Amino acid sequence: MPPGVIDHVEEAILLLNGDQVRWLNPAARMMFAAHEHPVGRPLLEVVRDHRIDALALRARKSGLEQAAEVELPASARILQVRAVPLPDGDIVLLARDITRLRYLETVRQQFVANLSHEMRTPLAGLDLAAQTLSAQLPAAGDTRLFMDRITQEAQRLADILFNLNQLAARISSPRSTRRRSRSNEPRSRWMTWSGRSSIGTRGGRRLAS
Repeated sequence: MPPGVIDHVEEAILLLNGDQVRWLNPAARMMFAAHEHPVGRPLLEVVRDHRIDALALRARKSGLEQAAEVELPASARILQVRAVPLPDGDIVLLARDITRLRYLETVRQQFVANLSHEMRTPLAGLDLAAQTLSAQLPAAGDTRLFMDRITQEAQRLADILFNLNQLAARISSPRSTRRRSRSNEPRSRWMTWSGRSSIGTRGGRRLAS
């Protein structure tokens, strides 16, 4: 590797000998700036986080690569940290700042959940009103044709909303067992519940049973 390339790598790199920092690149100096002269100091004094220190210790004892996601209390930054053991017994510690990535994931999750929630009531009302009017129309004619088209498009939107609910559930709990929720109910039951809550009765007469 040409000289100086590592100095321009955005990922923080620390070389450890035992529990002492033997070398670190400029990105690591900026990320862990507690000491002006970190070389030769214990890792815990440099990174100021016992979880990162424990990660390096586990890698040294097991001889296997270890990884963890750590949120630093002082700066609220989220780091993706890997400890890689070398054949000579040293440890290479790699740290990447993923704060922005986790923030964007949270924004995406909230957007999908909010969009799904806001669409639920008006879509249920549209579907219920279309079905009620369709039941009162004659079997043929242009009005029936347009009403059937409205019903079909409402069902297409219901399918899209159902998929959004499924996506929101997967984003919010990617590692957990998926729990039964309203978004997992059959669409016909879900539309009926939402329609009743949004329209209910009009003029003393119930629109749907």
